[in-house]
Amino acid sequence: MRRRRRRRTDFGASDTAVLDVICGKAKPEGRLPFEPPSSMEAVRQQKPDAPYDSKNPLYPFGFGLS
Repeated sequence: MRRRRRRRTDFGASDTAVLDVICGKAKPEGRLPFEPPSSMEAVRQQKPDAPYDSKNPLYPFGFGLS
């Protein structure tokens, strides 16, 4: 018998909050608190004490819904 693997991620949102967004009772909102780098090379070039210094990040700091 083959087992299935599942990954559950909630990012701190309750089931009620997710259902409120799905049902239209609430508007989705949120912003990225960091810049996701576009490659491992970009990670290697980052300085540990300088935030938001990634070259060509996937999404800029603060990207998201409001």
